Amino acid sequence: MKLIVGLGNPGRKYERSRHNLGFMVLDRLARQKRVSFRIKKKFSCSVSFLPDQEAILVKPAVFMNESGLAVKKLAEFYRVKAEDFYLLHDDVDLPLGRIRIVRSRGSAGHKGVLSVIDHLKTIDFVRFRLGIGRYRAGSVKGGGKTAIKYDSHDEMTAFVLSDFLITEQDELRRLIKTAAGAVQLALEGGVESAMNQFN
Repeated sequence: MKLIVGLGNPGRKYERSRHNLGFMVLDRLARQKRVSFRIKKKFSCSVSFLPDQEAILVKPAVFMNESGLAVKKLAEFYRVKAEDFYLLHDDVDLPLGRIRIVRSRGSAGHKGVLSVIDHLKTIDFVRFRLGIGRYRAGSVKGGGKTAIKYDSHDEMTAFVLSDFLITEQDELRRLIKTAAGAVQLALEGGVESAMNQFN
């Protein structure tokens, strides 16, 4: 059994935020497979089963920093091994639209990833890092454009919790489509095949 977890925050307030990119990719996968999510209160998650691929799509119903607790409950119940666990999450260290598939890496400061690592007591799982960048377009005198970099913790928190801009929607749609394809290839052809194609 494969456990495919997308990270995000519950509630409409965060539905379209950058931090919820993991949820967005799982929503697309569910639509493609014509399955729906159902709340499983005992696991503190919304889940959707892909019986043809022996996989479960998982959206924790707790806030990002507590994701690991919900993931641990499911992983233990279904006896999922680390190598059969995929984690999808936003990543400010990659430009918007980029994907990087990695295995056995640290959290790089992502609180949701850190929570999962802490509760599973391992880093030996696959992560789909989904680039959101750490810049936004800013205007300058004369109508030109520049980039504003977020450095402080408060600025970065506000950034990842903000919605994608209208001007970013096309790139966002491409990213979600590509990420869903990467997960699908990993399921069908193995993680190495997905890494070779998408990294």
